[in-house]
Amino acid sequence: MPFNSTRTSCVCQQLFIHHSFNKYTHCDFTFITGAMSYAELGTTIRKSGGEYSYLLSAFGPLNKHVGNIPAFLFAWVNMMLLKPASVAIITLTFATYCMQPFYDVCSPPASAKRMLAILCVCKYQDIWARLITAVISLQFTLFGLAKTSKCIIC
Repeated sequence: MPFNSTRTSCVCQQLFIHHSFNKYTHCDFTFITGAMSYAELGTTIRKSGGEYSYLLSAFGPLNKHVGNIPAFLFAWVNMMLLKPASVAIITLTFATYCMQPFYDVCSPPASAKRMLAILCVCKYQDIWARLITAVISLQFTLFGLAKTSKCIIC
């Protein structure tokens, strides 16, 4: 049986359950530490923009020549590389877990996993676009009614 690094196989291949528990506890501690760091940054730096404003305030005053280049580069790399790569990893993992029950003996074909991942991304974009248009139309309707009622009352 080849080594499979999915969550279920890691737990199954461990000799003792406490090894996997220790791994997950360590990961949880790491994630909680990162979340608390972001919470502290968010309460200290009261500008909108998230990581961009944090980097801008951290590297902006240090050097007049550098300015906002590190913040801009982080935002650009995050938008062009990191976010799409994370979406691809998440959808491929989802596709693998969805197809795993149908392939007991062998692993699912890579092309089928990719097609299901692409379908998931397209469906997600479709749902997101429909939600945005619904929210915008609802917002115009509610604000239009509020403005009209205010004009009638006043």
